[in-house]
Amino acid sequence: HFLIDKITELGEPDYTIIIQKYYYNRTSSEISRIVSMTPEAVRMRCGRALKKLKAILEKSEIIM
Repeated sequence: HFLIDKITELGEPDYTIIIQKYYYNRTSSEISRIVSMTPEAVRMRCGRALKKLKAILEKSEIIM
């Protein structure tokens, strides 16, 4: 549950994008319909969310 808790800290829609992409293996087009964004915006948010998640994990002394 630790990782899910840290992903939850990202807030919406980043949480949904990360879960849909890496847990459910959905494409940016599929996720875009779920979060009402363009596929390009989903890809951009996903990249930024991963950077934020990395920083959150590093604060917990988890290195990626």
